Amino acid sequence: MKKVSYDPNGGKLWIRIEMTGIYFITYIYQMWAATADELPILTKPLRQNSNELPQPDYYLVQNDYKPGEPLINFDKRVLDISFRVRKYKDDNGYKLKVSVLQGDDFDTAKVIGSDQVGDGSTVTLGADVTGKTEDILLQLVARKK
Repeated sequence: MKKVSYDPNGGKLWIRIEMTGIYFITYIYQMWAATADELPILTKPLRQNSNELPQPDYYLVQNDYKPGEPLINFDKRVLDISFRVRKYKDDNGYKLKVSVLQGDDFDTAKVIGSDQVGDGSTVTLGADVTGKTEDILLQLVARKK
């Protein structure tokens, strides 16, 4: 699990999910709580999409049960993105990347951390494999002053 350091006094946190390749890819994004005092999963409903649907693949990172809570409360929470990859006839592979951004508006927010499946090159499925699950986990860590 990769750690992403953020400014608890800065702008909002965003997540951007990038999927390239001709495979059919779906995902589910959720945020897990950091303490037992909270509900285990803080995203309701779960965010989900695919590489074939036209809506954007970015989301405001927030606790749906306490919208607008202070960013310091996000310390140690885990962003969990689970991808399901299904191969078409041609094996041209895929790339998966998740970035965390910080800023008041998504269009002007700056990337503060990211992770990807593999080393960033195209991943392919073997001839006898028709599908695979890939996961990216990012833990938020508040920067101390």
